[in-house]
Amino acid sequence: MKRLAWAGAAACAALVGWPVPAQACGGFFCQTLPMEQAGEDIVYAKDDDGTLTMIVRIAYMGAADEFAWILPVPVEPELDVSTDALFTALATSTAPQFVISGNRVEGTCRAEPQCDYPSYSSGFGCGASYAAPTESRGLDAGVAVHLDAGSSVMVLSQEQIGPYESVVLRGSSATELQAWLTEHGYDIPESSIPLMEDYVAAGELFVALRLRANASTSSIRPLVLRMQHEEPCLPIRLTAIATVPDMPITAYFLSDRPAVPTNYSLLDPPVDSQLWTRALGWPTAYANAIDDAGGQAFVLDYAGATPELGLALPSVSHLASASVQTFFQELRRLGYPNDRDMLALITRFLTPPPGQTVRDYVNACFFGGCAEPTRWNPAGLVAAIEEELRAPRAEAEALVSSHPVLTRLYTSMSAEEMTLDPEFRFDDGIERVSNVHEATQVSLCDA
Repeated sequence: MKRLAWAGAAACAALVGWPVPAQACGGFFCQTLPMEQAGEDIVYAKDDDGTLTMIVRIAYMGAADEFAWILPVPVEPELDVSTDALFTALATSTAPQFVISGNRVEGTCRAEPQCDYPSYSSGFGCGASYAAPTESRGLDAGVAVHLDAGSSVMVLSQEQIGPYESVVLRGSSATELQAWLTEHGYDIPESSIPLMEDYVAAGELFVALRLRANASTSSIRPLVLRMQHEEPCLPIRLTAIATVPDMPITAYFLSDRPAVPTNYSLLDPPVDSQLWTRALGWPTAYANAIDDAGGQAFVLDYAGATPELGLALPSVSHLASASVQTFFQELRRLGYPNDRDMLALITRFLTPPPGQTVRDYVNACFFGGCAEPTRWNPAGLVAAIEEELRAPRAEAEALVSSHPVLTRLYTSMSAEEMTLDPEFRFDDGIERVSNVHEATQVSLCDA
């Protein structure tokens, strides 16, 4: 049974002086088969005190009791959860845009014919077939584009983090680690052992997570890892076990300087008129350029001032005893999103009248047309919103706003190309790069 997971397989920091150049990464697994991964999104933030923060977006389709995730880390991290809204806001602010900013005519175009009498035939007169054609010369890119007992496995820590049960392990062999994880309810396939062994040999630790009892897959949140470490890396070798062709990877770097890869090529965004005419999507164009560069390259999408994301939300503490209708109308007024995260929270504290889903009931309440629910706990919902929604968004906002420079790097890779872990450095010498690429459309005319 195939499972789909987004963004969970690339979250660790580079270990300076690793004895082997290509290492494994974290991965999703399901029973005896790894779950197919269709993309990865990660935020790296580097602070002056040497703290490297990584936020990994995790998306998963499957049964909650089959969810398992493991990733190697160089040192024991502090774990937390974040919010999907961070990635949505970053993507909205930095995704490539191809804009036709002007039109220019070169030459003298024939004047459009004018009608002095009505046309009685669709084939004659002022029909479209009579309009004088002009020759299009395409687009002129007008800006510069850069673009346990009996085992050697050591349990270092165990805790509950948001919807997850987590454990940090050290082992002397990948075989023993896989056996320990399997014995303790983590479905880790044996095919991962050879790839995990490289990390074990390098002295890496492993973070393993699964969903807490009674937690649904809708409660999955991005994972935060904070550790004292140097430059970031993007380990992807384990991802090759189960991935889609040309899997997209987007990495965001927060610092006081732009970030660039040190062992992968760095590409400018391709210049192709079809990007501006929408005949070609940028992910396809970028994938083609990356393949032409040998499959191990990043496109520099954006390097510049960190945008304001507007993630923070106002408090809802005044709604702890509100009626259901007042509660949701006030949520709407305060600008709270009616999204997956909010729906998951509401479902824990609200049972709608028989015959209605929570989603439909909440939508009706937003517009003032809902009956009394079967179960309603506004105080519990307020506490959950404050702790699980507002706090992560505020923390994400503070993290982003405390770093003046944001870099977005994009790549796409297939399994056969996932042989080298990308490593990155922060570089003062990188010019600022806009994600908005303007062009002028030129029409060439003659008499």
